[in-house]
Amino acid sequence: LSAYYSSHSRIWDEKGIDYILPLVKNIAKACKKAGKECCVCGEIVNDEHCLKKFIHCGIEQFSISAFRIPHLKAYIRHVE
Repeated sequence: LSAYYSSHSRIWDEKGIDYILPLVKNIAKACKKAGKECCVCGEIVNDEHCLKKFIHCGIEQFSISAFRIPHLKAYIRHVE
């Protein structure tokens, strides 16, 4: 979704995620209102900077690389 929406490559710089955040926030809100689950998967959520932004958009479920689970789980506990 992000690559198609923003017409960028799959390599993200620090600001690249900001292009899709309004869309992600709207999707998360619509899913919550409809009682549907919303999950973000892909390498983008392995990056703490991007993960934090998704959490602030209302995303509560993520599909991440197994080896990153302990690290990101600890990180999520401290996200403000």
